[in-house]
Amino acid sequence: MIDSTINHIFSHEERRLKAAEYLLIQENAKMMAEQGQPRPDTFYYAGYRFSHMETQLIASSVKGRLNAQLFWKADNHIKDLKELEFDKVRVRQTLAIILKDCHSPQDVRDVLPEVLASSLKDISSLARFREEAYTLKDNPRLLKQYEKLKEKIEFYMASKYMY
Repeated sequence: MIDSTINHIFSHEERRLKAAEYLLIQENAKMMAEQGQPRPDTFYYAGYRFSHMETQLIASSVKGRLNAQLFWKADNHIKDLKELEFDKVRVRQTLAIILKDCHSPQDVRDVLPEVLASSLKDISSLARFREEAYTLKDNPRLLKQYEKLKEKIEFYMASKYMY
């Protein structure tokens, strides 16, 4: 349940970042070709591999370096990747906490934020009978943490319509 929900929340952002990476690879290849160097399919920068190829094909790809004029774009991309991974970990932990005492689809429907519950086909048709995060009502510290992460969930759900 948690894995599929995480995928539902973040899949669009992951696709957006992959598309941005592909554009960076293409821009780098163009700049390298203009300098008379091979057009790389793959390059490494700051410990990250940038490639539009499947993992098993990377060994046979043309490897190169990142043009220095694109360092800032790669830095921003890496920052976005790290932020996404951090958000995924935090949201996963939060979902694990709020779903811990859920035993039925109705429990899951009631505990999840509306923006998420209404978009999950298995529970979207169910009516809400309890407040969001009702499993945390006796734990103010966790409830406050949930409220902060609820904003992240809402942001990622809204980004599906922005891009």
